[in-house]
Amino acid sequence: MKNQFRVNSGSFYIDGKRYRPPDVFEHEASDLHTRYPHQITLLSEEQAKDPKISKWGTTAWTTEQTEQGWFVVREGDKGKRILNTIPLGEMEARGFLDDHSGELKKHFRCPRIWKAEDEVIVLGGGPSLKGFDFSRLKDRRVIACNDAYRYGDWDIMHFGDQNWWRHNYLNAAIGLKDFRGLKTTSCGVCLQAPDVKVFCRKDSGMGSTNWELGWNASTGASAIGLAMLLGSERIYLLGFDMKISGNRNNFYPNPLHKANQESCKKHLKGVRNMVSSIPVGVGIKNICTDPESPLDMFERVGVDIILPPRDKTAKTAVSKKISSVPEGNPIPRRRRKS
Repeated sequence: MKNQFRVNSGSFYIDGKRYRPPDVFEHEASDLHTRYPHQITLLSEEQAKDPKISKWGTTAWTTEQTEQGWFVVREGDKGKRILNTIPLGEMEARGFLDDHSGELKKHFRCPRIWKAEDEVIVLGGGPSLKGFDFSRLKDRRVIACNDAYRYGDWDIMHFGDQNWWRHNYLNAAIGLKDFRGLKTTSCGVCLQAPDVKVFCRKDSGMGSTNWELGWNASTGASAIGLAMLLGSERIYLLGFDMKISGNRNNFYPNPLHKANQESCKKHLKGVRNMVSSIPVGVGIKNICTDPESPLDMFERVGVDIILPPRDKTAKTAVSKKISSVPEGNPIPRRRRKS
């Protein structure tokens, strides 16, 4: 007899198939819910027969400790619901507990490290950036999305997909572990990774606290919210094509996802959905490298205006990259060319 599981958040991939909330699927394994406590729930026989089983709202994951272990709890718009219990010893073995205090690792409380007037570039992966001179971004504040982290010494790299994480982090040849900036995500499976700052994921819109980050169906949309959470109100998007070009979704090789126009539409819809949640006074502009991009909800500006070609013969100071930030403390500002 197979066990039945319900997906609670994000996309869950098993046996080559994709499931999303509130999908219910069968699997012979009985411990999937302990391996992925933030995503799926093991249904009892009564629950599996109940046709009214459905998604439980979109808000925060929390935990509560008892003598039996840790309860993984979701507090949604229908109240508090205990999803499953994980024994304390198993939590420790899986790396969910802090080595010093023994307490459960908490979601990252994000400090406002940038001023409102600081300009931030959110670097996407659109195919229009193929051949782009990334030295134009030197000395800029940059949040790189997914594989774009490989193309410069950026402040932050941000991702949201657990399959991307497993492929890049576990493959030592790729070099993600060597990235010297901050690694941030809202992917719950990364709570066990000591060098990743993990936000609590909100499926849509903007987070309501400094530890909650809107997902909006794409890493790019999530990174826009991260830039605002970090304090900036002057945000520029680069490489947000939202369309296929030359049978490519990205300017870099992407073995995990084939070129798919439907995924572009999903990402575009996610950005559109978050627009109404953007606070008044925040300015977001699209540095247009693809004039045919359907991303039309932000003002378009020319790439040469915002990122003029650099004089490669000029000498610039090399800034030291940091790999961690104490919560509540500001990141030291870079030395900039005077």
